[in-house]
Amino acid sequence: MIAWLKKHWYVPAGLLLLSSSSVQSIVNKTIGIRETGGGSGFSNKAFEAEMKELGWQSWWSWCVMYAKYTWSHWLKGTKRDQAMKLINVNSQQTWSNFRKDTSGYFELSDKPKHIGAIAIWQGAVNSGTGHAGIVTKIPADYSYFETSEGNYNNQVAPVKRYYNYNTANSEGLKLRGFINVKGV
Repeated sequence: MIAWLKKHWYVPAGLLLLSSSSVQSIVNKTIGIRETGGGSGFSNKAFEAEMKELGWQSWWSWCVMYAKYTWSHWLKGTKRDQAMKLINVNSQQTWSNFRKDTSGYFELSDKPKHIGAIAIWQGAVNSGTGHAGIVTKIPADYSYFETSEGNYNNQVAPVKRYYNYNTANSEGLKLRGFINVKGV
């Protein structure tokens, strides 16, 4: 039984996971979940079911949907409802949606304002593509930031990142900015 629990430690929404509103506790529960079947599903079926509920479909890129998953557990009430409408499977469309949003709940910035902000990258060659991650650490000197990212090497993984607005990183991406929740 213990071996099974270690392998299937994820707790679906509505149970223990929601007892903590900490972004870090939410992402810690998902680190290591892998994409399976070449993108047809995930190693954790409860996570897969929730991703599908949020709109993810097999073989789609899922970095932004992972951010949506995290915010769906973290935010409450009307902020959550509005964020769920604005977060799209495409990172560039998500950025545009939040840029146009007039709810007053969110703001865009060039540095993350809090843990839990969504980092958005844009493709250096194809500006319609990109990537997203959830900010999990911001050092006082802002020399770097850490994220939890879905679809990073086909899994949820922690990543150390830098503020590369002008030069593409090794993945061909330039940092576009951060989506922050006001009042956090």
